[in-house]
Amino acid sequence: MLVTCFYPTLAAALLYGSTLALAACESRSTPVPLPPTAPKTAGLEVKAIGSYIFLKGREDHSMFIVSSGAHMESTDGLKARFGTSFLWFLHDRKPYVIQDEATLLKAGDLFKGDASLEEQDHRLEAQEDQLETQRNGLDARREALDDKLERLDEQDEALDEESSATAGARARLDRDRQAIDRDMLALDKEQRVLDQAAEKLNAEREALSAKQEKLMEAAERQLLQLMLQAVKSGLAHPVADKMKAS
Repeated sequence: MLVTCFYPTLAAALLYGSTLALAACESRSTPVPLPPTAPKTAGLEVKAIGSYIFLKGREDHSMFIVSSGAHMESTDGLKARFGTSFLWFLHDRKPYVIQDEATLLKAGDLFKGDASLEEQDHRLEAQEDQLETQRNGLDARREALDDKLERLDEQDEALDEESSATAGARARLDRDRQAIDRDMLALDKEQRVLDQAAEKLNAEREALSAKQEKLMEAAERQLLQLMLQAVKSGLAHPVADKMKAS
């Protein structure tokens, strides 16, 4: 099952936290709600909006957005009642649902993301994969050198001290050890270069995560306003629902 997520990047969602979990996934996939975070939106009216679940079904995949505090066990019940496209939310602790197609399309458009940031994310992923491949290669080469050293030690221990050939054999073993030491130093140099590249990638990843998180926060502020306007206009309908606010 293919699941792609637009968090402030998946890693950042876990490290930094976000009030949203947005996934483009199969309709049976279950997103994981993130820890509760107060909406960063001014105004008492908007703050009256509580937990929400947005499901926008499409032929190829579904957009699934869940705010913190929503009870996931009730999602299947909501889908049974409202189908594969709805925006359920709490306003003043009372449940409402929006099924107006135009409003749902507006809500979905809020979370399309920035194409340039997604392109940067893909580029960083490719570079991170390449870096991991190089690290694995270094580890394999280091392990091979360690094995060689172990075999040299075994040969050294097996030498007959009384044999006239022992001195020459031990000299050859010492030369082999010196060669391995030089190879190890070269590996250490390569490792330092990879470590520097990793630090640069980590800095770029953190900067990208910050930008994506700001986009998510802005999208949520607009979504809260959209829900509030729907309540005022009557596009959001009160429903009897057993889901509780956190």
